Amino acid sequence: MRSHLKSNETCRQAGLLRWFDFDIRYAATSDKGRVRKGNEDSFLIMEEEAFFGVADGAGGHENGARASGLTVESIAKYLRREIPVSNDTVPIESSENLHLTTEAIHYANTMVNHEKQGSQMASTIVGCQLHRQRLLLEHVGDSRCYLQRHGELSLLTEDHSFVNDLFRDGKITKEEMSTHKYRNVITRAIGVADKVNVDSRWVDFEDGDFFLLCSDGLTGFVDDARIQEIISQNSDIENTVERLVDQANQAGGRDNITALLLSFQHHSTLEETVLL
Repeated sequence: MRSHLKSNETCRQAGLLRWFDFDIRYAATSDKGRVRKGNEDSFLIMEEEAFFGVADGAGGHENGARASGLTVESIAKYLRREIPVSNDTVPIESSENLHLTTEAIHYANTMVNHEKQGSQMASTIVGCQLHRQRLLLEHVGDSRCYLQRHGELSLLTEDHSFVNDLFRDGKITKEEMSTHKYRNVITRAIGVADKVNVDSRWVDFEDGDFFLLCSDGLTGFVDDARIQEIISQNSDIENTVERLVDQANQAGGRDNITALLLSFQHHSTLEETVLL
């Protein structure tokens, strides 16, 4: 199952994935915001491959929309093994120790590079794929993944951005990051170079967990404390993602906004709830 956003669209998708002893509910909403003429974000939901992702395009509306769309399309094709694998499609020294999802992102990087033909075109990607009782989280750029567990929100990714580099080096404060004139400059993206460095990590999931994948159109306008509050206050995840997007729009909506939320619930917890 795949969602590729077109310009001027608000796109929504929700469903339930039964995964071993868990029911995993998912909901995604992407909105162009209140200022942009079109939507350069895309999201990807693949139930059979248990993959979820968010991409945020850059390079002007048409190029940005195409970059994020091509990124998720390429990842989907690769995970479904619809294309032959070679050094031309995955230009890395060795793919023997890489996971299939990592290779898929490298393949997407190749496809965006081939498509742009000298124009400005790039995309972020943040994605996760389920493997038994843990997930593989991978990202390039400043689209983020959060984990909310026991009511506490934690950021699982580190932005590949100019201001984050300055903050990490102690040159600016966290407060200054949001107002810095180069706050939208990313230092790593799909389609910028022949090869791309992908950050990967394994994360165990538990009963009651929420994983949020989102573009910076959300996090640039809604702070972490408010995101945590909205997730905690809503039991319906479709309503939750709508409230997150609405909150970003209320804060100005100056960018495209995409939120994809996963809710993990163990079967035994569901049975106990029914019995009560």
